[in-house]
Amino acid sequence: MVAGFLKEDASALNTLKCCRSWMSQVRPTSVIVLCVDRDNDVGEVAGVQTPIIGEEAVKRAAVEFAAKRPDDSDVNAIFAALKLYHQLREQGGMSDVEVALVAGHKDEGVKADMRISEELDAILSVKRFDAAVLVSDGPTDEMVLPLIQSKLPVLSVHRVVVQQSRGVEESFILFLRYARRLFEEEKYKKYAMGIPGGLITMYVVLSILMP
Repeated sequence: MVAGFLKEDASALNTLKCCRSWMSQVRPTSVIVLCVDRDNDVGEVAGVQTPIIGEEAVKRAAVEFAAKRPDDSDVNAIFAALKLYHQLREQGGMSDVEVALVAGHKDEGVKADMRISEELDAILSVKRFDAAVLVSDGPTDEMVLPLIQSKLPVLSVHRVVVQQSRGVEESFILFLRYARRLFEEEKYKKYAMGIPGGLITMYVVLSILMP
């Protein structure tokens, strides 16, 4: 069994420091912790409808998604957003802290960004916030940062990195799983052909054998 461990404590600490620094200059009264799933895995896999706002609602969505795809990095990102939400509330200094989950489209690109923009507008039409903290599991989700910044200030970007603990046999199984996704899933096929695909495959193999 592949065990995943969150390596985000240092990132969370940096996020909290950034928040304190920003608040010392311009103190916000309300902050939203925003988790972004740009390719909408939560919707495609678990049928979760976004946008979702509020601790309990986001927690339910995370559990439903984890039950369907426990090894997806988006699961860790959602739970990291919940953890950061609690940390900011305990830190104090703000009258209101909220957590929300928004998603894009499976094809990513413009479709995804348009949907994320619409979902964020829907959240802000119900409740306004002085600033946001973006939580993501990688650079793809962070591509929406300019879009979010066009609607409200972003205090910090909190990236969640998952480190896999595995043996040789488990590493091989994991490699086969991701190799299959590389050639079967439409959004990854473009990386699987030619020299770039070969280099990526070599990188994946080496990263698995030498974690």
